[in-house]
Formats: sequence, C-alpha cells, structure tokens
Amino acid sequence: MMGIGLKKALVIGCWAGFAISCETATADTPDLVLHNGKMVTLDRGFQIAEALAIKDERIVAVGGNDRITALAGSETRLIDLEDRTVAPGLADNQYHHIGGGPGVDLSSTRSLGGVLEAIAERARETPEGEVIFTNGD
Repeated sequence: MMGIGLKKALVIGCWAGFAISCETATADTPDLVLHNGKMVTLDRGFQIAEALAIKDERIVAVGGNDRITALAGSETRLIDLEDRTVAPGLADNQYHHIGGGPGVDLSSTRSLGGVLEAIAERARETPEGEVIFTNGD
C-alpha cells in the first residue's frame, strides 16, 4: 500500500458497523499488519483482538498475533503497537446536511477539537441567546 500512514491505518474505514469476523482471513498478502495491540472490533462479541491485517486500505483479517503476522510477506509493513489500542473512528452516517447552508459547516472537520473550534468561532460572532445550527438548519 503506497504511502499509508499509521494515523490513517488506525482509522481506516471508520469501522462503523465493523462486521469482519475475527476468524476471517484472505489469501492475499497484506500491505500492513498492526500487531501486539488491542483492536476494538465492535463485532457481535465485542472481542478485543491482538492484530489486524490491511490490504488495499481495507481490513482483511483480525485475530491473534501469531495468526495475523503469519499472513505477512516480504513487502508487508509490520507495526508493533506496543500494547496501544486501535479503536473505530467516528462517522456521521446520516448525512442530512453535508456542508453549506447558514449553519456551522462541520463537513471539513476531522477531529473533536476541530468541531469544537468551528462552533466556538461561530459562538463568538453570534449574539447571546441566539441558536447556533450546524451544517444547515
């Protein structure tokens, strides 16, 4: 996988509705393996796995360190998470208002800090007692 960074790998796919079984694997060699960590799967059993494999920016396998690292090939990038946690990203799956409108446009924010700063900026410009809308009204 060309140019994928650790930060991007940790939130790949936003994991919303994560449904990959901890027993699923692929015959393809992964581009990236994250191991020695705690992978919050959000599967039906809410399992915490030790490792995950990524191919073409998609999670292709989740499970124990031995099983997942065995999938790695000579070109696979291995990242030892040193017991760090990988958690699902946050996603707004409703998309009622994707930017625009008179409200605070949150469509380009990428963190809770960004959301709070955008709203705080609007609050500084809004007279006391008026309602502040986000992404349209």
